[in-house]
Formats: sequence, C-alpha cells, structure tokens
Amino acid sequence: MKKLYQILQNREYLFISVLSILPLLAKSRIIELFEKTEEFKNYISQYPSTSLSLDIVTALVYLLMIFQLLYRWKNKVIVDNIRVLLLIVLCFWYAVARFSLEWKFSPTYNFQSLYYTDLLIVITYFNCILLTRNYFDAYILLKFKPLLARAKNQEGFILESNGDQDLLGRKSYAKNISKTILKSRIDKQESCAIGITSSWGSGKSFFLDEIKKNLKNNDCIIIDFNPWKNHNSKNLINNFFDTFNNALSEYNPKLSSQIRQYANQLAEAEDNTYTKALDFLFQLVYGKKSVDELYDTINSTINKIDKKIIVFIDDLDRLDGNEILEIFKLVRTSSNFENTVFVVAFDKEYILSVLSSQYTDFRANFLEKIFIAEFCLPDFESEIIYEELEGRLLDALDERYHNLVKEYFTYQEDYVNNILKKCIISIRDVVRFPNVFKVNFNHIANQVSFYDILNLELIRYKYPSIHNFIRKNIKNIQDSDKFYFFKIDHVSTKRLWDQDDNLKKLDINLIFALFDNPINRDSVHTPFANKSKDLSLNENSSLGIRSYSNYQTYFTLRLIEKAIDEVEFQAIKLAKTEHFLDKIESWSQMSEITLESLVTKLYSVSKFSSQLEYKNILRGLYFLVEKFYTNNYSSPDTSNFFNFQKYFLDYTNSIFLI
Repeated sequence: MKKLYQILQNREYLFISVLSILPLLAKSRIIELFEKTEEFKNYISQYPSTSLSLDIVTALVYLLMIFQLLYRWKNKVIVDNIRVLLLIVLCFWYAVARFSLEWKFSPTYNFQSLYYTDLLIVITYFNCILLTRNYFDAYILLKFKPLLARAKNQEGFILESNGDQDLLGRKSYAKNISKTILKSRIDKQESCAIGITSSWGSGKSFFLDEIKKNLKNNDCIIIDFNPWKNHNSKNLINNFFDTFNNALSEYNPKLSSQIRQYANQLAEAEDNTYTKALDFLFQLVYGKKSVDELYDTINSTINKIDKKIIVFIDDLDRLDGNEILEIFKLVRTSSNFENTVFVVAFDKEYILSVLSSQYTDFRANFLEKIFIAEFCLPDFESEIIYEELEGRLLDALDERYHNLVKEYFTYQEDYVNNILKKCIISIRDVVRFPNVFKVNFNHIANQVSFYDILNLELIRYKYPSIHNFIRKNIKNIQDSDKFYFFKIDHVSTKRLWDQDDNLKKLDINLIFALFDNPINRDSVHTPFANKSKDLSLNENSSLGIRSYSNYQTYFTLRLIEKAIDEVEFQAIKLAKTEHFLDKIESWSQMSEITLESLVTKLYSVSKFSSQLEYKNILRGLYFLVEKFYTNNYSSPDTSNFFNFQKYFLDYTNSIFLI
C-alpha cells in the first residue's frame, strides 16, 4: 500500500497514465485536425517522402543508436524509468496507428516494409534492454552478491556490515528492549527517550538494527535519522523534521504544513533568507501560531494516526559539541509527542567529555533529564573478536598464508596475547585492521616475515606513536655483539622511552614483545631450535625486522635500494653451482647493503630441498669467508673475519645436526 501511495503521489506517473488514455478519447479528432490543416499538408509536401539520402541519414542514426546502447551497456548507465515508460506509451500508440488504414507513413527508399518513423520502436527497444539490465543488476544479482563478495575478498576491502551474524550474542537483549517499547503506552505530555550507550566501535549500530527488526510488522512507523550526514549544525532541526514529515505525511497530509511551521519556530537561531521567506509564506496561508499551539496540533494529528512512532538516532559520537547539544535539544522538545519513542545510540564517555570541555556550566546529570532509561550494551568475551579477526584475515589473504594465520592465533605465548589485547579491542577494529594489513602485507609479502609484519602492523594500526618510535630509535638501541642481526637493549630503550611524555602512558612491553624471542637465544647454540614455534621476530631470519638489511622494508613498505630480492634469491640458490657463485660474487661487489643482505640470506637457510641447494649454500658461505679473510671488504660490520667465522661455524654445526 505504501508503494502504491508513493506511485499515485508521483506526478510523472500520473502524466503518463493520462497520456496513455488520451488517444482513446481524441483519436478521430487528432486525425481530422491533421487532414484539415492545409498549412501542415503544404509544409510536409515540400520534402520528398523517400530518397536514398534520407535512407543514409536514417542508417547513420541507427548506427549512432547502436553505439549509444553499447556505451551505456558497458558503463552500466542507469536509465530513467519515467522516460522508458513514456517511450513505451508513445510506441504503443504509434504501433496502433502504423497498422491502421487511417494513417499513412513513408517507407524507406531501399526497404519498403520499413518506415522512417519506425525509429521510435528502435529507440524504445534499446531503452527497454537497458532498463532490463538495470533491474537485473539491482534485484537478481543482489541475491548472488554475497557469494561474489566472498570470492573477491582477497582483492577488495572487507566492508563493515551489520549483517545477520550475532557475534556478540545480543539479539535476545535487543528483542527484550523491543518488547518493552511495544508494550509502553506514551500518552500526552509524557517524554519517552531511551539511550543505547557503549564505546565507539562496540556494535551499537548492529544493536539498533536488531531492535528495528523486532519492531517491524508491529504496526509501527520507524524513522531513521542520521545527524552525521547533516552538513550544518544550524540545519539539524529542520533536517530532522523533514525526515519526520516524510515518514508521517502519507498517513495524514495535513501534518506537512504543521511540522514545517513547528520546525521553523524551533530553529529560531537560523539566519537563512530562504527559510524566513518560506516561514512568512506559511504564516500568510495558515496564520501565525505559537510553538505550544503547533505542538498541540501536531500531537492531536499524530494521535489520530494511532501508530507507535519510533525514531532511531545513531552516530552521535561522530559529532562536535554544538551538534550534540542540538540533537539533545531536539530529543527533549520532540519526545513529548504522543506515542513517540526516541532511541538514541551514543558513546556516553565521549559525549560527556566533549560537552564538559566545551560548556563550563555543563553537568553530568544532564542526560538524566532527557532519557528515561540508558541501556549500556553488555560485555562480551574477548575471544569472540579474536576468532572473528582470524576469520577475516583468512578471507583477506591468499591460501598460502592460511596456516601462518591459524598458527599465530593458536600459539598462546604472552607476547601474542599482549599485542592482540592492546591493539584489537572492538568489533570495528576487527573490520578495519584486516583491510589495512592486507594492502600493506601484500605489497611486500615476499620480502618480510609474516609474523613480524603482522605484529608490527598491529602496533602501527593502534599506536602510531609507538610505531614511529620504533622506526626512529630501535635500530640504534642494540647489543653490539650480533652479526647482521640486532637485539634491543632494554635499559637504553626504557631510558629513552621515559623521556617522551606521549609514550609513558603506553606499555613499553609492546616494544619488548615485538623484538624479544620467547626462547632464550643465548642458551641456544643453533639458530633453528624450536623454529616451528618461534612466532616472534626471528633473530636469524634474513626476512625478519631484526635483520640490518631488511629493517627499513617494514617501514617503507618496499624493498630498499640495492637489497637482494627474496624471490630472486630463492630462484638462484637452486641454479647450477657455477651460476650461483657468479651471482654471489656479483652481489658481493655491489654495495655494503647488498653484502649485508647476502650474508643474512645465506646464513638464514636452515632447510634444504635438494643436495644441490645444500652444496650451493655452503659454497657461497665459503666464498664469503675467503673474501673476508683476504680483507676485500672494509665495512666496519664485515671486516671482522673472526666474528663472521664464529657465526659461520655455528651455522655449519647447526645444519649438520638437522
């Protein structure tokens, strides 16, 4: 019924309906008019009824129509429904006239059965094709979009969607609130506004949607108002009452003028010439009324509708102080309407903080005067959001990384829990972080350690100041006895950390968790002990952040200049030994950065896929030992042959034990 009412209210549809029956009423009169108009006949007779040139022009028009159809089809141009309906009506009456004996049309020069005026049929046909395509995309494909979206998740962003999934187990709670609203009778002069409070990103919008679902089909009028979409705080009241009016005017058209006057009376501070002129016009037509008189009139009209009106307001925590105050003023002045309920969702701590900082006389009990009840959303188990985050990362990343994701979330070392608990704290974090991580990780996936980049990106996402601290300082705060790999000095880091007031409030253990291995490296002679369980930044991985040659990759999100590409290294280590050694020699002569990268990559190989690979790695290391020994390299980090020899012997001992 609502859809039918909207169609009947549309003047364009009404015009087409009249146009459809008009020829039936005036068919003979139109024919007689043209036949008796001598001027029209003389004008038409000046032009040839058919010719080859006219055929060429017609053919060009048809060709242009085809190109236009292809262009609109390719670009999915939306066709105006009204225009297509108008064309169909005109085409129908043209077809009636074309096949009747009362009308004569000129055939084309080459095709006697085709008339020039048949172009109208072609135009209508093409537009019907486009309209069918539009409806197919809008309605038929809509059912398959979830399947298509899952297939494209690895390429596109995962959008925030409330959906039907009740991750936090709040559906039954929302249902109870809905029942209470339905059973409440809001009489005249009684205010009914309830608040749904919780922190930002904790699922308030989903909770409101659940309440709406339970209220639908219960003889209610549901009105959604999103003040965040408003561009001017001065227009908030008028915009709200426009929304209010659109929802109620179909039940009683008289409400439109009443609500307009009431809105203008409330928005007295708005200095807008157009609004003043419109208000003056309403006063001339309907007379000047006070706010109380208008309120009583609207209330009486609403009472006759005999439906419960429920207004939902969301996203208050995205507004500034002035806008928030305007919304509360609006709720206070409008919630007294009979049988009307306001349901407002907001972050109470944020609202109180903004209002108290902006208005010195603001009191904390201000909200108690507006809302008869405030429902703070119930808490949920933290494991729920971690499970959801794991699922979203699996959806976002290629299958080759799925085992790494699963292992990360099942490994229960403290440092994993610390980073997750401090960085992922809400459902909104679960939505936003995978979108950021998938782009950053996919850009350098072959050049970094998966666990290292995941931990670092968690910190980058939630604590940019800590991430910036790591980027600028950590590489310079290290133990000096590590060869091509660094380990941070806790004492020096803590001293530097305490000097920055912006960092003191954050947990320094995030830094230590990021760079410290859960196993005691000093007591392990082989760098590959317990490697399958070592999910922190691997001290002896050429792809790890603790590698001198790879450290900057994690922050620049690109392979630094002259560093060795991991894909290229993986390929060359399986080549013939002579080719491998030629490449090793070429790399070793390029730059200090390349040499650092080469040493760490050779030193980090722990498993061999073939005897050839085993041979190549050992020959490559012996080649570098010889170069160091002959002092061909003067770099401070590489000139110490004995230091390198020590690590080389540790390495060879470890791989012989594998």
